[in-house]
Amino acid sequence: MSWIWPIIAVLIIFMWTYALIDIVRRRHTMSGLRIVAWVIAVFVFPVLGAIVYFLVHGFGGPPETPRDREMEDRLPLA
Repeated sequence: MSWIWPIIAVLIIFMWTYALIDIVRRRHTMSGLRIVAWVIAVFVFPVLGAIVYFLVHGFGGPPETPRDREMEDRLPLA
C-alpha cells in the first residue's frame, strides 16, 4: 500500500504544473488581472486551486483566440 502515495504525489504535481501552463497559454483570452488571480490561487491552494481552475475552464484544447473566432465567422455554412 505504500506505493500509492508516490503515485498520488506525481499526479498532483502533474495537475498543478498543467494548470499553471494552461493559465499562461490562455493569456489571449483572459485579462492580466484574471491570470494573476488564477496563478495566485493555484500557488496558495495547489490542489484545490487547480481543481477549481479545471472545473471553471475545462480541459479543452488550445485556447481560442480572437483570430480563431474571426476565421470561424468567415467559414461558409454547409
